[in-house]
Amino acid sequence: MNRIPTSPNDPVNTDILMVAEDRVKGFRRLPFHAIAEQCGHPVPLVIERLKAMMNAGVVRRVRQTLLATKLAQGALVAWHVPEEKLEAAFDWMKEHDPFTGHVVLRNTDHANPGAGYRLWTTIKVPVGCGTLEEHCDILKRHVGAAGYVLLPARGVFTLGVGHMRRRHLQPGDKTPEPAPMQETKTVSLSGLEWKVLLSVKEQLKPEEMVEAPWSLRAAQMGLGTEEYCRTAEELDRKQVIGRFATFLEHVRARTEDGPVTKYNGLFHWTVPAGMEIRAGSECGRHICMTHCYWRTGGGRLRRRTNHGRGARAGTGFRDGAQGRH
Repeated sequence: MNRIPTSPNDPVNTDILMVAEDRVKGFRRLPFHAIAEQCGHPVPLVIERLKAMMNAGVVRRVRQTLLATKLAQGALVAWHVPEEKLEAAFDWMKEHDPFTGHVVLRNTDHANPGAGYRLWTTIKVPVGCGTLEEHCDILKRHVGAAGYVLLPARGVFTLGVGHMRRRHLQPGDKTPEPAPMQETKTVSLSGLEWKVLLSVKEQLKPEEMVEAPWSLRAAQMGLGTEEYCRTAEELDRKQVIGRFATFLEHVRARTEDGPVTKYNGLFHWTVPAGMEIRAGSECGRHICMTHCYWRTGGGRLRRRTNHGRGARAGTGFRDGAQGRH
């Protein structure tokens, strides 16, 4: 029996992943068709390969992403946790807090003021569930943190992954135009829209990876496919839908090829007041960037230099250790 290739370096898999990771924008009624059209391989082959890579642990998940900044107050959170409590705090955040998204341990340069902030998470608190500070105060007590820094987003310039298509970039490769900024103002949704939103965002199980996956989700809700998809398209118009995305296990090796990404990091930059949008637009146009936000806060993380304003923030994080995304 022929074994289906699961390595990201297989030529067909590479073609598929270069599209499937982050090139299918918005809601698509037939998302695997959209991948097939861009990568040049038949729909059945695209589905077969993505299923095989998921079953092999090379692909972590396939799902419709949301622009959560439109749905709830949220922030990136840097946690100051004593070293002896760090692993337990990571595990607790990962397993027990429903409002926590990404959970990452990062390496830092010990000379930096932010060196004690090795645990980083994202947090989203829905309306009516308290403030970000109230929730973080509770988490602080649970994990024994010494403190935290909230970095809420004011604008989004880049939000993608694309590990495979970034492999052959040259230093300085960028788009012809500056990256536009998307504001983070929340929107109001109807009861039906919330129900469809919660349904569409759940990752697809292998058995749901079929040519028309939303028909299965609609049936689970007791809706017709047309009503379900029409509602999802309205959510897209309200700019709360992100992309249909394939997430690779990019740090921990799942094949003999080794990890998909060897180097990655989180960097913070300070810029003069009033220059945030221009700086973000210029930074976000560089294709190597996977995420680029204008965030507020972070004074405790700043390295003091003789250059004053506009100096680089003091946390240069290397390697994306372990994490949940």
